[in-house]
Amino acid sequence: MLNEDTEPEQQLDGTLAAPAFAQLPPHLLHQARHTARLAEGRLLRTLGLDQRATPVPDRPCPWCGGELTPHTVPHEPPRPRG
Repeated sequence: MLNEDTEPEQQLDGTLAAPAFAQLPPHLLHQARHTARLAEGRLLRTLGLDQRATPVPDRPCPWCGGELTPHTVPHEPPRPRG
């Protein structure tokens, strides 16, 4: 992939170090994805962007002129409910 360094590198003491861009074994790839999903959920909750409806005062909906209320669900950006 794009000429990444995938060969083990020799350190100053003569030992070989894992290559910087080696593919992860399946169990570590699974763990990385799991950790990323947990971090995403925590970040969304912290920012108040998890599944919820949040009215925006003093800004009417551009489509109907009613109250603007973005709705968020996991893995999607905020959007008005249509």
